[in-house]
Amino acid sequence: EAWLKAILPQIYPQIRLPIYAVIAFSLSVVDVGLILGPSNPPTLSVLAVRWFFDADIQMYFPAAAAACLQLVLVIATILTWFGVERIVVKVGRRWIAAGGRGGLLSWLARPTAVLTCTLFALSLLAIVGMALWSVAAQWRYPEALPQAWTWTNWLRRADSLPALSWTTLVIGALATAIAVVLVLACLENESGRGKRAGTGALWVLYLPLLFPQIAFLFGAQVLLVRLELDGTLLAVVWAHLIFVLPYLFLSLADPWRAFDPRYARTAASLGAPRSRVFFRVKLPILLRPLLIACAVAFAVSVGQYLATLFAGNGRVATLTTEAVTLAAGADRRLIGAYALVQSLFPFLVYLIAAALPALLYANRRGLARWS
Repeated sequence: EAWLKAILPQIYPQIRLPIYAVIAFSLSVVDVGLILGPSNPPTLSVLAVRWFFDADIQMYFPAAAAACLQLVLVIATILTWFGVERIVVKVGRRWIAAGGRGGLLSWLARPTAVLTCTLFALSLLAIVGMALWSVAAQWRYPEALPQAWTWTNWLRRADSLPALSWTTLVIGALATAIAVVLVLACLENESGRGKRAGTGALWVLYLPLLFPQIAFLFGAQVLLVRLELDGTLLAVVWAHLIFVLPYLFLSLADPWRAFDPRYARTAASLGAPRSRVFFRVKLPILLRPLLIACAVAFAVSVGQYLATLFAGNGRVATLTTEAVTLAAGADRRLIGAYALVQSLFPFLVYLIAAALPALLYANRRGLARWS
């Protein structure tokens, strides 16, 4: 209850925007709906995508209507959540002022923690299950493990997996690199001017996370067609950048703004120019949060399905698009191989982001601890 009364009211305004992004994502996600959702009738976002990619161009009109309806649904849900927030604030103030202790919330703390740990464990078990399926030759219910093992499932895709992996890696690396340059320029401009970006600018930056992808990606595809860029790697990188940039800014902004300016002032007082202060003082100290933010951005790029589908126009295939396509079939062995490789990339990037600063600063204990 101490956390609910003293800490949550202070941190909730900082996480309100991510919560809205989660609401928008959960209501409009397409790839999850294709894999886990019902097929008849499908979710609204899945139905809109089917109509957009229908051979009959007359289906564009109901697809556009479905996309607009999806946008209205997301906005209405966010506004409803905002209204509930206002009610909770009024009730919470009275609850805090009353000064009561104990109660139902204290009893709910432990079950909530158990539920969270259970969901996390199930996520790990799902990845382990995909790994087992990728090397299973025969796995019948109700056996706990496969009756036979084989590498045939990997060998069957030995010609396509490297190319798909390389395309996924290149797109993710390019989108992340461009986002890093833009975010660092923005944050350095903030520190130089001594003024943070306004609320309006942040809302514009986070709009791609708050709006359903299906509501604007078709318009982006029309723009790419007119520019004769659809179906190219550059178009897919640009589409990924729309979503990578907000996540990277969201992950890096607070650590970067928390940097103690006295380090930079000390270096400047010794005659170091601003560029040298940036590369020799700021970047080494903030290397760990920078790498973690890059890992988050890369993972976001790897998981992009709809952006790749629209911008690539079906001609640029990644691990995610192929995995979702295979999920519609019945061969769990191939699905397991693709899903395992897809999850392996972000894991390795996170591992590098966590280990690299410790390796670079092994002989600088204070810097490694600060970073």
